[in-house]
Amino acid sequence: MLSHDPGNPTKGGTESAESYYMHPRQERLATWTHGLGVVLGVGLSVYFWSGSWQPFDLQVAVRVFAAAVILLYFCSAASHAVWEPRSRNWWRAADQAAIYVLIVATYTPFVCLAFEGPTQTVFLAVLWGLAAAGAVSKLWLKHRINAISTVSYLMLGWLPALGLIPYSSWLSCVGMAIGGLLYTAGIPFLMLSSRHWHAHTIWHLMVLAGTSAHAATIVLVLRAQTG
Repeated sequence: MLSHDPGNPTKGGTESAESYYMHPRQERLATWTHGLGVVLGVGLSVYFWSGSWQPFDLQVAVRVFAAAVILLYFCSAASHAVWEPRSRNWWRAADQAAIYVLIVATYTPFVCLAFEGPTQTVFLAVLWGLAAAGAVSKLWLKHRINAISTVSYLMLGWLPALGLIPYSSWLSCVGMAIGGLLYTAGIPFLMLSSRHWHAHTIWHLMVLAGTSAHAATIVLVLRAQTG
């Protein structure tokens, strides 16, 4: 069954590989549910690259968001689809690192919509610096995923909104909140993954719903911007 403390698997060592596996049925469901996320990301990429929105920084921001969606869901699906222990462990670490990337990539279009000039640059630099630090800690520094990491995900996921809300449209605010609440509401199911076979699948679906809510918000805001 899935370990509750899915420590960074890149550390190797003598830990039992069984602690990183769920029942084959669970693994298949986990793979397919987040495989849908890859499809979502590809669809977003096609949509964002086929349009031409101004300003240029917003065009870049939405394409980065789409790329981050593909990255996160591909790594997540691979971490459940691959069974060879060393490869599986690497994909699990990549999945955990990609969470930081997707969180900040999701905020990037909203930051570009809310701010310009130095304020935008500083806001994005801080966010992407935090994402880079988190990703490095999972991939290269072999930092364990534990309660502290969960808190760091939640803080990075919610705190930037406090700086954005006063400068964002009501649509952006509502969309950010809905997506964030869906992600957060899924965490209890993640914690129950080792005791209930269906819980991890529900967690995956909640994550997918959160991403979809943010993606829909970005698309709607872009359409409103272009009239």
